[in-house]
Amino acid sequence: MRKLLMNLLVLLALATSLVRGDEDFLREPPDYIKECKIADKDFVNCSTQSIQQLFDKLNDGIPGLTSIKSFDPFHLNRIRISQGNSNAINLKVELANVKIIGFGHTKVLESLVFKKDYSWKTTFVLPVMKLHGNYSLFGRILLIPLNGRGHVFLDADNMTITMHTKTRLYSKGGFTFYNVTNCRVDFKMDADYIKECKIADKDFVNCSTQSIQQLFDKLNDGIPGLTSIKSFDPFHLNRIRISQGNSNAINLKVELANVKIIGFGHTKVLESLVFKKDYSWKTTFVLPVMKLHGNYSLFGRILLIPLNGRGQVFLDADNMTITMHTKTRLYSKGGFTFYNVTNCRVDFKMDGLRSYFSNLFNGNKQLEDSTNKFFNDNWRMLADALYTVITQTVEDILLDVLKKIFHFIPANFFVNDIPTPEQLYGKVKPKPK
Repeated sequence: MRKLLMNLLVLLALATSLVRGDEDFLREPPDYIKECKIADKDFVNCSTQSIQQLFDKLNDGIPGLTSIKSFDPFHLNRIRISQGNSNAINLKVELANVKIIGFGHTKVLESLVFKKDYSWKTTFVLPVMKLHGNYSLFGRILLIPLNGRGHVFLDADNMTITMHTKTRLYSKGGFTFYNVTNCRVDFKMDADYIKECKIADKDFVNCSTQSIQQLFDKLNDGIPGLTSIKSFDPFHLNRIRISQGNSNAINLKVELANVKIIGFGHTKVLESLVFKKDYSWKTTFVLPVMKLHGNYSLFGRILLIPLNGRGQVFLDADNMTITMHTKTRLYSKGGFTFYNVTNCRVDFKMDGLRSYFSNLFNGNKQLEDSTNKFFNDNWRMLADALYTVITQTVEDILLDVLKKIFHFIPANFFVNDIPTPEQLYGKVKPKPK
């Protein structure tokens, strides 16, 4: 709904600002417009400066142009919108007495004019865009029935808008004029906790590493709007079942339940690589401390010690360096490219591991204590023995978190020049379920 409303509001605001009016026209170039020649090599830069000057002047008011009463704030009397006809979205919305604030601070990034038909493509940023008005709404979003009337407030930060404008040239008084016939906009709102990078840049790895660090930091506080991740640190898993080994040294069946993992909130990202071939990732990071607490049931053998018990398990790892290999498939949604995270595999090493298993031998406390001491004295062997248990636990956490994040945040926000699925794969791929 947010995307629908904002797209149409921006479209209507811009289109209304640019419509053909009945005023007399300017016969001399004003000082707030920079004249450019489309044949010049520097035309795009010149045109960008010219449109920036025009936006700046609109904020003050263009002398003689009386049909635009106010540009910032901008007012719209009424908008009626119908969207969707599916199980996910089916809405009828009406906005009235709409006030939009923010166009007065427009920052023009690029102004292109195409020689073929003198249409435009203009990219600009609104550092802040606020909308206030009355609404009536009836329908459904994500199976939630909605029916209400009241006040609506929208507040967007760093809204990057790409405006595609169609024109027809016409003559009047010996001059050529634009008749603006159509205006279509796309937009994105960059999250301030994500650093946008270009994979074509030489410094991409460093930029990407900073970006993923910022993402981990924000996950600790909670990503606004991403309600499917209840808690990142501590992280909770209901159940893990693992079978490992088939040798004299290790043969285990383990089940963990009600698992609580502490430590991901202090993640330190060492390197973030993204591979152009398939946009898979290799990410290396450190958990200074990783603690696991839960219920276990265990049957089998570790280091020739027969084990059969149920109880509580505590694992406490120091300086755990994790290398995460992530597979993705790109897909499109709402004009953006997204990652569908399909697989996550991890390797790790650590500087220490302390452990405790309660009730290892069904109440034989002496044997339980001696075995726990043996495990702690020989923690490297225990880490090797529990390698599959630890890796699968970390993989389950990361796969769950990454899927939710990257279905919510467009990949374009991380990799600015990421291709579309059509560009990468050569044809449209189905949207993930």
